[in-house]
Amino acid sequence: MDRNGSTFAELADMHLAYGAAVGNAEEARRIYHERFPNRRLPGAHMFVNNDQRLRDTGSFSQRQDNVGAPRRVRTPEFDEHVLNQFEQTPSTSTRKVAHEIGVDRRLIWNVLNENNMHPYRLQKVQALSEDDYPLRTVFSNWFLGQRAQDPRFPSLVLFTDEATFTREGVFNNNNNHQWSYENPHATHTHGHQQRFSVNLWAGIVGD
Repeated sequence: MDRNGSTFAELADMHLAYGAAVGNAEEARRIYHERFPNRRLPGAHMFVNNDQRLRDTGSFSQRQDNVGAPRRVRTPEFDEHVLNQFEQTPSTSTRKVAHEIGVDRRLIWNVLNENNMHPYRLQKVQALSEDDYPLRTVFSNWFLGQRAQDPRFPSLVLFTDEATFTREGVFNNNNNHQWSYENPHATHTHGHQQRFSVNLWAGIVGD
């Protein structure tokens, strides 16, 4: 078993999938998942690194002198380990990973940036119940049927939405800070006794 928890049999299967995909890492992931649906799906970089390590060393094994040692110089094994941390736990932070590995946080950022991994903020989406999904399917099928009968139908539909704005506004504690040598006990006023709200409605039809 390697440092990332993969057995040698799994590494061999990954290499076979990579070969079947003719060096296309994303296609190799698809083939691997199709062949072994019950296994953990490795990231694309693991297929590439696994193949490169075999070419360079003739073995799937990682050099033991690189395992667990404080990293001041990057190695392919180190990069693979960092990427694996974020693929297994996407919500982790660069600070936490840097602390656990014992490296400068900038090294973690460099690995992520060079492998096109970026931090994305969570988006608010509409909460749906189990009953909503079949209803949406029925509506979608009806909409497609109407469009099949009249190609102009989508341009005749009025899409609407509305929002409510209040005196409270929007405030996110996580995005607001005050830097100081001592706690300034800064406050944010909310819960006004004199409140008001405004409803805004908008609709889009055609273009």
